Amino acid sequence: MRRASFLAWTVPTAVAVVGFVPACSSLLGFEDLTAAPEDAGAVGQDAEAGLLEAQPDTAEGATPDSPDDISFDTPAADASDASDAVQDVQQADVECGDTTSNPDHCGRCGHSCLGGDCVQGMCQAFKLATIHDGAFGMAQDESRLYIAGLLNNEIVRVDKVTGAVLSIDTAGAILVPAWISVQGSSMVWSNRVYNTGSIASCPVTGCGGSDPTVLIANADRPNGVIVDGDLMYWAETQGGTVRSAKVSNGSAVQDLVASSSGYQPFRLAMRGDHLYFSEVGQGRVVRVSKTGGDAVVLGSSASPAGVVVTDDRVYWADSTATAGRIISVPNTDPPDGGLTTTNVAVGQDMAFSVAADGENLYWIASGTSAAATGALRMCPLAGCPGTGPVTLASDLAYPIDLVVDSDAIYVTIFGLDSAVDGAVLKIARP
Repeated sequence: MRRASFLAWTVPTAVAVVGFVPACSSLLGFEDLTAAPEDAGAVGQDAEAGLLEAQPDTAEGATPDSPDDISFDTPAADASDASDAVQDVQQADVECGDTTSNPDHCGRCGHSCLGGDCVQGMCQAFKLATIHDGAFGMAQDESRLYIAGLLNNEIVRVDKVTGAVLSIDTAGAILVPAWISVQGSSMVWSNRVYNTGSIASCPVTGCGGSDPTVLIANADRPNGVIVDGDLMYWAETQGGTVRSAKVSNGSAVQDLVASSSGYQPFRLAMRGDHLYFSEVGQGRVVRVSKTGGDAVVLGSSASPAGVVVTDDRVYWADSTATAGRIISVPNTDPPDGGLTTTNVAVGQDMAFSVAADGENLYWIASGTSAAATGALRMCPLAGCPGTGPVTLASDLAYPIDLVVDSDAIYVTIFGLDSAVDGAVLKIARP
C-alpha cells in the first residue's frame, strides 16, 4: 500500500494494521494538534497540517590552525620546510595519479570513496542497502545502522561496510516506528501513535522473534528519542511534554517539560547538561536542562524539524516547502528579546534533518514524495562559501534522516509514491 491512498482514512483504535500508511505531511512529522483524531489509536492516523505535501514531520572537533597560529624558528627554516612540503604533495599526486576520477584517491591522495564512484574529484553517494519503503529515523554504532521502517512496522539493521541487512524485526510492539536511538547493547525507538504510542526496546542484536520490551505505554504521539547513560529522553508531540525514564525498565518517569507549558515538542538533540527540541506548535527551538526546570526559547522559524548542537551553536532545519532553511543561533543563554538567528542556507526544499562533525554541517532537503527532488548538502561549520552549499547528492527519492561517522555519511531514503525504492545511501565524507 502506498501512502497516497490514505490521505483521509481513519481506522478504529482497536484495529492494528501492518503497513498502515499515514498522510504525506504527517509522515514527515508535522503535527496538526488542534484536535486529535478520535479513532487514531493503534494505527497512528495523522491529522493534516494544512498542506498535504508541504511539511516534512544529530560532534565535536577543532578547526584547522590559521596562518597566525603557526610559527617557525627562522626564516630560512620556513622557506625550506615549505618547499619540502610542496614537493611532497606534488610527488604524492604523481604517485596516486588522476584524483578527479580515481575512487581510491578522489580529490586528493588517499581519499577513498568507500565503494562509490569519483566524479570530478568528488565521491558519489551509492546505495548501501535496499530496504522496504518508509525508511525513517536512523541511529548507528561502530559497525551497524539501525533504521525505523515507518510504513512496514519494522526495525532494520544494516552492516555499515557490506550493506548486508542483518535482521528485520516486525514483532507486535513495532507500530509506526519513527525515531531510534542506540547505546551499548540496546536500541530504543518511538512508536509514533496518538494516545497509545509507546517507547520500546530490543537488544542491538535484534528482537530474535520475540516481542520488544515496551518501556513506556500510552505515550501521546511520541517522536524524538535519545538514550544517554542509564536514562532515556523522549518528546511527546501531542502530549506536549519532554520526559525521561530509566532505559532499563521505563521506571522513574519525570516530566522535564510539563504538558501545561504549551509546547509541542518534535525532534530532540542533546549537548552537555541540556536537551534541545524543535517545537511545532508555534515554530520554536527550545532548550531545557536534562533534569528539568525552566525551558528557554533559543530561536524561531516557520517549521522547525531536526536539530543539532555544537559547543558554539545550535542548528536546525526549517521544513518549509521550497523556501526551507538551515538556521543557527549561538549556544548560549538568550538575552532579553531573544537570540539573533542566522541563515546558514536558504531555498532548501523541506529541509528536515541535520548532522555535524568537527568540520562540517550536513543536512537533508527532503523535497517532495511525488518525485526524486531530495538532496544531501553541506557547508563548513565556519560558514558556507560564497558559491553556496555543496550538494553531495541530488535527485533523491524522499530522503529523511542522516548520521555521520569518521568515514562516511549515511542517508535513509523513504521512497516515492509510485515506486518501490526504499534504501540506505552511503557517501564518503569530503
